[in-house]
Amino acid sequence: MFAISSSQMERLNQSMDDGFVRSAVPRLQASHPVLARSATPAGLEAVARLALARTRGYGLSQAVDFYLDLMLAFGCGFDTDPQYLWLRPFLLNMEGVSAFERVQLLRWHTSLYFGRTLRGDGGAAALERFGQLDRQTLETSGQDLRRFAPSLIEQLHPERMAYLGPEALDVLVRQAQSETLALGGEAPAAAALYLSLMFRFGHGAASDPLYPWIGDGLHGGGVENLLNRAKAFALAWAREIREATT
Repeated sequence: MFAISSSQMERLNQSMDDGFVRSAVPRLQASHPVLARSATPAGLEAVARLALARTRGYGLSQAVDFYLDLMLAFGCGFDTDPQYLWLRPFLLNMEGVSAFERVQLLRWHTSLYFGRTLRGDGGAAALERFGQLDRQTLETSGQDLRRFAPSLIEQLHPERMAYLGPEALDVLVRQAQSETLALGGEAPAAAALYLSLMFRFGHGAASDPLYPWIGDGLHGGGVENLLNRAKAFALAWAREIREATT
């Protein structure tokens, strides 16, 4: 009987992973050109490898393409994001439920979520609203972010408020304030902006390989530059969605 050694199996798995990454990068560049330009090829490779590692860890290796799609929709750290805790039970092992069934549950719940929150336009309208975000709104919201966070978030994407409980929003507010504390006088507006970015691009936006400009802008360049970059990106993505659906 032919036996494969552990080292041979490791090399085989590595070869399969490399093949997946090589195929994923051009596919993402073709299907999500705005996002792909934001991430760069190196970032897309990192995202593909993260998808492989995460699905392996959750016992969902057969659904790596679907998991990758969820990362694009919710951010690479969606599995620990307080905004998407309703997805987490299906990522973890469930007694009496197979991996295949968990994937089907994930598909069903995310499909329901998209149907209720995207309103048939693929999220373009919400991105366009983000593109209208202004510095004064950030300044005002940032002065008392815990108080004004719900209205700020609802302004950006009201359909998602039903999925964002007060506990999750409070976690995001505290994270935004902590991440921007060192920015001194710009900290209130920066916290409001980062809260908005986390709401749209995931709670790990500052370190997400899909959006390297967020971390770079947050810690250098000022609020105005980051706001302008975020608005331009949101509007470009919205145009891409609308062009693809017309």
